[in-house]
Order: sequence, then structure tokens, then C-alpha cells
Amino acid sequence: MKKTVLSIFTLAVFATILTSSSGGRTDGRSGSPGDANQDCGQCHGLSTASSTSMIATDIPASGYVGGSTYNVTVSVAETGASMFGFQITAEHSSNAKAGTFATGGNSEIYTVTADHAVTHNNTGTFGTDSKSWTMTWTAPPSGSGDVTFYVAGNGADGSTDATGDVIYTDSQAAVEDVANGIAINSDVNSDVSIYPNPTSEFFTIKGVDKRTTVTLFDLKGSKVKSFANSVHPFNVSDMEQGTYLLYINVGGTQNIEKLIIQ
Repeated sequence: MKKTVLSIFTLAVFATILTSSSGGRTDGRSGSPGDANQDCGQCHGLSTASSTSMIATDIPASGYVGGSTYNVTVSVAETGASMFGFQITAEHSSNAKAGTFATGGNSEIYTVTADHAVTHNNTGTFGTDSKSWTMTWTAPPSGSGDVTFYVAGNGADGSTDATGDVIYTDSQAAVEDVANGIAINSDVNSDVSIYPNPTSEFFTIKGVDKRTTVTLFDLKGSKVKSFANSVHPFNVSDMEQGTYLLYINVGGTQNIEKLIIQ
């Protein structure tokens, strides 16, 4: 872990800044691209340092499931520090905010930027050498794609200047668990099934007739291919590998099946 001890501005300037930020900032200061890379260093000093251990979640390795709620813990460690602060957010690759945060009953934090970020309050700054805060994050809807958490934190000595302030930033990616996040209504017509699945070239649908229409969508909801029932088996050898949704309409009854192309 690297750290940077920040330069001193004038005492008067920093006394004002530290007082205004001791209860957290309500604007974006997580250091994320969506926050224009603004972090605690813009108020507490000139530069920041990276860390690799500030964010911990209970999101499984397989990824988050859309709409599910997870615990997120932010930790800041700095030997000799007696006051701490942070702000965390989550964003898509487009830099748009992803999901929503809640305090989870933690009285030392509060949400900002329309629940898209969390920061400390005045009572949540005190600690000895380290400080942690735990909150909840509710994932965006299924099909939203991977997200990244961004956090900026401050370990300070509690003085009225920035001499003892050390600023850290960290980020952590969370993939989406596509397989578990999609609700499939394959039991609408239990006679309908697809095989082989996964496939690399062709698949066949069992339990359909000439009234059937078959449409393939990607996980973003975009239509990528349509099939006529007379063309059987269905050729997907020209498709990219991945998980797709197969909409099978049989005489007005629609089944949705998950198709994996390898």
C-alpha cells in the first residue's frame, strides 16, 4: 500500500475546508470517473494514493444478481490517525451510477447523490489507526452488466491543517451473475424444450409446430436473430459466444428459454 502525506495550504483555508467536510460531502467525491475523478484530495491536499484493500462485499465470486441487496464495507487504515472519512459509489462502464445504497441502520453514515453514494457523518469519523463503515447496496436490474465500486478515504490526525491528512482511493469490480439473474418461464409450455444446450452450431426445439416463431435476444434486450420454423434445426454458428434469451411463440403462448452458445 502506498501513501501520500499531503501538502499544507494556508491555515485559514484548511480550517474552513476541514470543518465543512467533517460530516462528509454531499457532492460526488468518490474518485470515480462519473464524479470527474474528484476525491478527498481536492479539499484535503494536492494528491492521492492508491490502495487495494478498502472495499469488501459479500457479493459472491459468480457475481451479483439483479435487484439483490448486498453488504459493503469500507475500511481506511492509517497509523497515528484519529479521524477518518470516506465516500463510495458504484458505476457502469458508461460512468452512469449503478444500483442504490442504504445505510442499513448504520448511524455513522448517510446516503448522498440520490442514494447513489454513501459518506460518513460527524459521529462516524472517530477511530484509532483505522475505521470501517458497513452499508447495503441494491444491485441494478438484471441485464445491466458489470459494475465497479469506487471509494476515496481520508485518515487524518484531527488538526486544523492538512499536514497529517493521508488520502486513499480504491476500486473493485463486480460482475453480473447472468445465469442466476434471469427469470425463465420455460414451464409455460412444459412440452417445449431446446437441445443441445449449450451448443456451438445448431439447436432443435421440441414440442413446436408450424405456428411457431422463434426470436433470439441478447441480455441487453436487443433482437439479434429471427428464425422461421421451417428452418429446422436452427443455425447459430454465426453467433458470438455467450448467453442469449430465446423467445418461442407457439400459437400465442410464449416460452422464454436460456440458450448458451459456446
